Amino acid sequence: MLFKDWTYRRKNRALLALVLLLLLLSWYLAFGKTYRLIAGYRELSKGMAGDQLDAVHVPVLKGRVSVQDSLLDRYSADSTQWISRLLVEVGEVLDSYPVGVSFENKAVGSTTDIVERELVLQGSFSVLQQALEALEERFFIKSIQAYVEKEQLRYKVKLATVKAVRE
Repeated sequence: MLFKDWTYRRKNRALLALVLLLLLLSWYLAFGKTYRLIAGYRELSKGMAGDQLDAVHVPVLKGRVSVQDSLLDRYSADSTQWISRLLVEVGEVLDSYPVGVSFENKAVGSTTDIVERELVLQGSFSVLQQALEALEERFFIKSIQAYVEKEQLRYKVKLATVKAVRE
């Protein structure tokens, strides 16, 4: 049967079915890879704990686990201590750069596992770039937003850390 011979009711049903199919496909493409990675990491953790690994894959898997654990160790902290020492540590990092720093200690973001704080840097472009490079070596920078206010270049920088498991 040709499409042009279909009634409006049949075309609408076909359109609805196509939309549902595309929705499922987009969901699978968006979340499927993430789900597989999380499930793979859980299986990897169980296998490492129970020593259920094949002898061939042990070096590769131990390397992957150590990389993931080192990233988690680097970007996780006691959130209370991280917040209270944040301005002092930012000051130590930016001490050698002639930039202005504005900081208001209020929560940014809505995640319960991640602590974010926002600070505003102001100065010339080249100095701000150098200051950002120095900040990246010490902190995890979630986002940077550049804007001009009162003829002065400013960067709004969001710093983040993962809450430690013991909290």
